Amino acid sequence: AIKHFERFIKRYAEQTDLQLAAQLQIAKAWSARKSSKATKRAYEKVVRIFDDMSDDQKKALTSGIAALAEARFLLGEYVMAEYVKVKITARTLEKGMTEKLEIIARAKPIFQEVYAMQQPNWMIAALDRLGLAYQQLADTIENAPLPRSLNDEQLEIYRADLAEKSEKIRDLAIDAYKKCLEEAIAFKWFNEYSGHAERNL
Repeated sequence: AIKHFERFIKRYAEQTDLQLAAQLQIAKAWSARKSSKATKRAYEKVVRIFDDMSDDQKKALTSGIAALAEARFLLGEYVMAEYVKVKITARTLEKGMTEKLEIIARAKPIFQEVYAMQQPNWMIAALDRLGLAYQQLADTIENAPLPRSLNDEQLEIYRADLAEKSEKIRDLAIDAYKKCLEEAIAFKWFNEYSGHAERNL
């Protein structure tokens, strides 16, 4: 399948919509083979094909935008996979929270690009994923292990501090989930991502 689509890309080099769609299929073929690195490189190539187009070619795109939005969204998912790997304990709370927020900061512009492409399925997916990231961080902070060295009074202060931090981040999750549902209603486009957002509001 990969060789087939590679030949297809060479054969239809001037048909930009088909180029993007074919490169997306190459990425999916690598994904089916469980080759994470090759899959990521193939998704990145979808974006490069778009970036190399002239302004007129970009404006003329139709179906290719959906392929681009999907590839860009899935590259955002690769960034969020790093987020899951960061573990937070009582000792590493501040460091872990900072690392997770930095990863969200890297993923956010990717999802914002997806949103700007105005492809309903992937717009909704991007907003839901931002909501999920903030929700998981808020839950992690709220349920962080308490230091054993603190007395009762200090523990109360520590818990209050965690609650304040988690509430601010949870508000960001709620905003993203609400926007996700607003777009789903506006486009009359309901999928697994809008369903997830609705369940978590």
